[in-house]
Amino acid sequence: MLDYQSKALLIFAFSNCYLFFKAAVKINNKGLGEYTLSLVPIGIFVWADALLIAPFWILASIVSLLAKDWILFLLFFSVFWNVRSAGEAIYYFNQQFSQITRIPAKELPGYSLIKNDYTTWFLYQVLAQLVLVFSIISSVYLFHLWL
Repeated sequence: MLDYQSKALLIFAFSNCYLFFKAAVKINNKGLGEYTLSLVPIGIFVWADALLIAPFWILASIVSLLAKDWILFLLFFSVFWNVRSAGEAIYYFNQQFSQITRIPAKELPGYSLIKNDYTTWFLYQVLAQLVLVFSIISSVYLFHLWL
């Protein structure tokens, strides 16, 4: 592992420590479902996500640092997105046809452009599926490199 990769993992781990504690404060102040658009690239969509995902990223960073294996970290990242995007695709698929609205489409980023509940959920589902395809391909490639 190169020096800059080790530093990046350390910064990432400490950043996720900060996010975990910030999430705990937000949730205590009823910010459970508050969107975190800047954290979407690491899979944290709302502050409640950070309570579990931030420790996961801390652990993935530590394991990769101890193994001195940057590819392993990238593999963690890619496999994480396989699971996360599959779950999101299923969620939005179900939301399209449910009589129960868990998250009003009007609250989702992007709704202002579409202004239609069904289409918003459909587009979120397709986006999650596209992320899933990309992450599956990258996981296969990274797994090959890692071996």
